[in-house]
Amino acid sequence: KCVLIGHDWGGMIAWLIAICYPEMVMKLIVINFPHPNVFTEYILRHPAQLLKSSYYYFFQIPWFPEFMFSINDFKVLKHLFTSHSTGIGRKGCQLTTEDLEAYIYVFSQPGALSGPINHYRNIFSCLPLKHHMVTTPTLLLWGENDAFMEVEMAEVTKIYVKNYFRLTILSEASHWLQQDQPDIVNKLIWTFLKEETRKKD
Repeated sequence: KCVLIGHDWGGMIAWLIAICYPEMVMKLIVINFPHPNVFTEYILRHPAQLLKSSYYYFFQIPWFPEFMFSINDFKVLKHLFTSHSTGIGRKGCQLTTEDLEAYIYVFSQPGALSGPINHYRNIFSCLPLKHHMVTTPTLLLWGENDAFMEVEMAEVTKIYVKNYFRLTILSEASHWLQQDQPDIVNKLIWTFLKEETRKKD
């Protein structure tokens, strides 16, 4: 058994594990990703979220996304991590040059970009879900200034959790809130892990 924590698409994987293997997950913590059903239903009804998620469809193309990310010394990837709108770092917590070089080093290895992009290429194969209720105590943390996910999805997620559910929205945090506000995020996680949680009736 484990405490399972996932961010973004790691959050999607965490939701799916908690749904499919509830006996394995003692507590679930997801950062900036709604329940999969909320995401798939919301994206169909809200053009703004569909636009924010348009890169999923770009990633369906063979080899070309990998090429685009790697040309010009990984310029697109560097921009993703450092730009004002999508980058890691608010409130002065910017990536250092060493941090950025570590990311680029990992993604510059042969085939290293294909693994993450293949996740997007396969994501539609598991949707829609046959089972969708979560029976595990769940904490959902959300950065309100997320450039990729609309905050309205966070509140709707609670209808799919048939157990204790806590949502905390951090008003000055981005999509990368664990990097933006690590002390606050760590404190919220530890508080959730220590407290006794009772299942909903």
